[in-house]
Amino acid sequence: MRSDSQVDKVFFNQLIINTLEVNFVNIEVYNEKTLYKGSGQLLLNENGSFLVELETDLERLEPSSKSFKLKAFDQDGNFYESNSLYLKKLAKILIFDVKSLIEVSSTNVTQTRAIFFGDYKLPMNCTYSHTGTNNYFWEFQLNENIALKLFKFENYIDLVIQRNPEDFQMDYEYIKNLISSLDFILGIETEPIYIGIEGRGFRMLKKRSMLLAKSTVFPPVRIDNFVDKDFTTNHSNLFRKYFEFLSTHSGTKSLSLSIIHKRIVGSSRSYVYVYGLTLCVLIEAISKDYYPEFYKPDEKFIEALIEAIMVLEDYGDPDTKGVVVEKLKYSIPKNQRNNLNVRNILKNLKGAGIITDPSLISSWESLRNFTAHGSEVEGNDYEKFMDNLMSCSRLYYQLVFGLINYSGEYQFISGKNEFIDDHYKSAVEID
Repeated sequence: MRSDSQVDKVFFNQLIINTLEVNFVNIEVYNEKTLYKGSGQLLLNENGSFLVELETDLERLEPSSKSFKLKAFDQDGNFYESNSLYLKKLAKILIFDVKSLIEVSSTNVTQTRAIFFGDYKLPMNCTYSHTGTNNYFWEFQLNENIALKLFKFENYIDLVIQRNPEDFQMDYEYIKNLISSLDFILGIETEPIYIGIEGRGFRMLKKRSMLLAKSTVFPPVRIDNFVDKDFTTNHSNLFRKYFEFLSTHSGTKSLSLSIIHKRIVGSSRSYVYVYGLTLCVLIEAISKDYYPEFYKPDEKFIEALIEAIMVLEDYGDPDTKGVVVEKLKYSIPKNQRNNLNVRNILKNLKGAGIITDPSLISSWESLRNFTAHGSEVEGNDYEKFMDNLMSCSRLYYQLVFGLINYSGEYQFISGKNEFIDDHYKSAVEID
């Protein structure tokens, strides 16, 4: 079923348990000029960070900065590059901390895949036999060119990407969108430590300590280690829709959906108050960036504001009217992004069927005002705060579903902290 070579298995295991060692037969460390040429070693320390070690003569080294770049070859002819080395220790052995990813050009990569460090739940729909036992995985056709298989192991997930036709062009940005789609489905931020493209090379990424704290975001669809072909129908469909949207809208908005998701997940690991404020602000960003056409000026409201301004300018208190008039002028809606009224947009999205429950809008307003004005979460306010937080999570997912034109089952938490499966049908298709 899986075509891993024994060499691949050993290499991935070394990445996962932090025992990787690579001997460089030819290495250059440089910035404006070359600092070092010779041999050296790449190591993975116990914290999951990459280190470069060089044995050298201190007398001939005069580093002008602590930031460097790396070019190197190993004994198998693989070429390594990194653009962010930081000088950690200057002694007989130079030690550099690798701050960014390491890119390796190699024709020896036999499969396009990504390896994720950590323990994750996956929806599963297939089985295969290995060493006499049944093992499970999630398999589905992403599009006409790509099929995906996700295998769950202890401490890591293996995402195998199969191309048909085999000459279909694949790049790291494509795989990055696959990873972002998986993050959205699972309601987390995964930790890829290896991304490889068949016949081209691979990238190694250090483990990030920020992911040691678990996400408290509930996923949009129910996730269980459950094996059933029908169970994964919605997961696979949602993955396709989200991936297609990311692929066709890259760079078109100030915040991509993948960045929005990462910020929500990141805030969920901190104080619940920060989580609530972040979620509200990002709902506002989605509304203004992705749904500006749903803003409909309230002409009667604008007329009333203008009339009030005229009355104040003619009859108001000279000492105070200037400040009040300016605030009223600022309140007149404009069509620039920053001046769009979010409540107006959300109300019209409800009318279009993208938002299914008007109480979600009220929950957003309540939580936004509560967090924006520095109120404390205590006593009876806590239960109400959490109810509004869960409602805003549901609102966030419905805004995303409307954008990607997803129609199917989704999960939300009720005010009684019960998980409920419901069906979402997008009423309109968004360009």
